[in-house]
Amino acid sequence: MRNRATAFLSAVLLLLLSGCGEYVRSAAPRPGVSLAETHWKLVELKGRTVKSSPKGKRGPYFVLEDASGSVRGYGGCNTFFGSYTLKPGNRIRFSKLASTLMSCPAMDLERDFLNALELADSYAIEGNTLELQKARLGRLATFTAVDGE
Repeated sequence: MRNRATAFLSAVLLLLLSGCGEYVRSAAPRPGVSLAETHWKLVELKGRTVKSSPKGKRGPYFVLEDASGSVRGYGGCNTFFGSYTLKPGNRIRFSKLASTLMSCPAMDLERDFLNALELADSYAIEGNTLELQKARLGRLATFTAVDGE
C-alpha cells in the first residue's frame, strides 16, 4: 500500500513539475490580457505582415493608459501620443494624435500605422491578439500583447 501511495505521489509531482517547466518555455498567450495597460506590438497592417525589428530595435507599438485616457507609442521612426475613448460594444476612438518629427528613410509604415489608429472605430481581443477595425473597411491592423520593449 505504501509503495502505491509513494508511486502515485511521485507521478503527480512529476506531472506538476513537467507542466510548470513547459509553461515557462512556451510562448502561450497571457490569460486575461486587457486592452489598457498592455504593450500592443504591431504585427499586421493593411493585410500585410509587419517585419520583426532587428535585434535591439523596437518595432511599432502602442499602450493605452487607463487612468489618463491617453495613448502613447512608437511608429517605427517617431514616438506618438494622444488620447482615446472607449464606448460600449467594443467601440474605440483615437484623437489628438501627435508625434515627434524625425525623418527616416521609410516613413510609409509609420504613416499607415497612425492612419489606422485614426480610422479605427472598434476592436476585438482574442487571446493575446488585438484587432483594430473600421466598420466598412474591416480589419485595419493586428497587434500582439508583449512585454514592454
